[in-house]
Amino acid sequence: AWMPKYLSPPILQFINSRLGQDRCLWGTNGLPWQESLQQIEQLGLKAETKRKLLYENAAKLFKLEKPAGELCAAGNGSKAVAGKVR
Repeated sequence: AWMPKYLSPPILQFINSRLGQDRCLWGTNGLPWQESLQQIEQLGLKAETKRKLLYENAAKLFKLEKPAGELCAAGNGSKAVAGKVR
């Protein structure tokens, strides 16, 4: 596992592409996750890509419900817990 700042330009380009934004998700194996999230903010990803990377793709994969009437606020300091955004 790498911190986001070490991802190569071709990987970032794929993540930010129409194909990649639906096929990638963020996870950690215990790395400093707060620092990792801060680095994701600095990658220059599109807002839609970041939202999918940080929450929506995992929610779809694990069949988690999105709270009704709420948009995913991942990436702006919120915390996603068991399918709910706080």
